[in-house]
Amino acid sequence: VGCMRNFTIDSKAVDMASYIANNGTTPGCPAKKNFCTNGVCLNGGVCVSKWNTYSCDCPTGYGGKNCEQEMPSPQFFDGQALVSWSDPDITVTVPWYLGLMFRTRQPAGTLMQVNAGPSSTINLMVREEQVRMDVLLRQQLLASLSFPQVRVNDGEWHHMLVEVRSIKDGKDIKYMAVVSLDYGMFTKSVEIGNNLPGLKLQTLHVGGLPGEGNLVNKGFVGCIQGVRMGETSTNVANVNMAQGLKIHVEEGCDLADPCDSNICPEN
Repeated sequence: VGCMRNFTIDSKAVDMASYIANNGTTPGCPAKKNFCTNGVCLNGGVCVSKWNTYSCDCPTGYGGKNCEQEMPSPQFFDGQALVSWSDPDITVTVPWYLGLMFRTRQPAGTLMQVNAGPSSTINLMVREEQVRMDVLLRQQLLASLSFPQVRVNDGEWHHMLVEVRSIKDGKDIKYMAVVSLDYGMFTKSVEIGNNLPGLKLQTLHVGGLPGEGNLVNKGFVGCIQGVRMGETSTNVANVNMAQGLKIHVEEGCDLADPCDSNICPEN
């Protein structure tokens, strides 16, 4: 599934248009055409043509497929940093969303942990350079999914959105978590049991997990912005960074641009 070119046999070029039979291929490579039309990226975003789609590189503080959404409270985490909320006034409904944007160059770290009811947990993390979601009940793994085809510690902004939804299965109702990475460029879903809906959040941690004293476990190194949670995918009102308990967190995400020093030779 894809495109091929420059076909050679014994170092001799073969004209791929000189076939005797063709079982449905088409000339060219339409998935690699330029998908960037004028003005598609808003708020100063830069369009990048991708495989069969496009993406927008948005300035810090903006996100969305077309940089149309404000992403409040960019924060820098140094691996020993954490923002926590205790007893936030949030209940898991159906549908229910949680999401954030992040950028990192580290292969592992905690993005978010949600603890709801007496014993339910959702973990969003970077592990082995991939993004991963775990759902646990009484510390037993109920569901897990990851995106092994995407390396996310490339220093670029990535967007992760989890939707808890219900589907009818005969007379029963099943609950699913649908995880979208980079605005639907990669999507997966997994069944998560029926414990979460209706539970009230006990604690919420962003950027790490609280350890002994003021230490942070499984800390994230990089930037996080636009943490959102609620009944719509764009709800940012529920999670106010200013009201969280902060350890070592720095406002903003002003990292030095490694390309500023013109390290690439001409050509």
